[in-house]
Amino acid sequence: MMFNLIKADIFRIIRGKGIYIIFAVTLAMIVISVPMKEPGMIGSANSSSNQDIMEAFDDEDVDTNDLGAMLDAIDKKKTPEQKKQFTLKFIGTNMNLYYMMIFIVFCVLVADFSNHTVKNTLSSVFTKKQYYFSKYAMILGLVLTLVFFNTIVCYIINMAVNGSDYSKSLGTLLAANIRQLPVMLGLVGLLNMLGYVLKKPVAYNSVTIAGVLMFQLVLSLAYQVTELSCINTFLTKYEAQGALFKLAVDPEPCHTAVCCVIGLTVFAVSTIVGYISFQKSEIE
Repeated sequence: MMFNLIKADIFRIIRGKGIYIIFAVTLAMIVISVPMKEPGMIGSANSSSNQDIMEAFDDEDVDTNDLGAMLDAIDKKKTPEQKKQFTLKFIGTNMNLYYMMIFIVFCVLVADFSNHTVKNTLSSVFTKKQYYFSKYAMILGLVLTLVFFNTIVCYIINMAVNGSDYSKSLGTLLAANIRQLPVMLGLVGLLNMLGYVLKKPVAYNSVTIAGVLMFQLVLSLAYQVTELSCINTFLTKYEAQGALFKLAVDPEPCHTAVCCVIGLTVFAVSTIVGYISFQKSEIE
């Protein structure tokens, strides 16, 4: 039964435009970042990127109104090893994919509540349990496809444009993805849970997009005002964006283990909360 629901979802998503927009935007981020040799980041920028930009501004020989000149100045100051770090840093900005994941959950799940098709599906031969886990499987499958699509396509395009001087091996990049997976799964679990708890598109989008950006902004402002080391440690190591960057670029066994435990715990708890919420809710 679950397989029939998944097949129906696949057919519906392939016929729609949403999934193609998601992968097109992901591809666009790769195409923009690769020629610049700098990964773009939505939200709080990492400290190394900020430092590189500030040094370019301080260089009197660089025209700060010329983006190309600034990027060239940043690139010339990099060591060969730092140049090879580009692809790892790009993988480190996988928090960008969080915003694509929001749209995946919307297309697969929240749109059903918005269109009031959930009740029709459940009034047939499908139970809430079958519906919940078939949707979850579909969401997880699309997210994992997106993550590895992002890595593999980035590697291919970067090798074609910049060559091996600006890339780690594909195996190294995929290993970085594996280290990030528990955190990514935690984010998927939260988005899935919020889809069932909030149901309405406006509420879901407000919490998942504006809520996250506001959370990052408040933390950044709190650190600027207080300069507390604990806030800085959280931002750079354990807040999702900082955690994903460190797991890719500068992994440490203890940090990786902590992030794995936190990510999988959030995934498990949010999965349970989402399931209970759906079971107890009245479907309109």
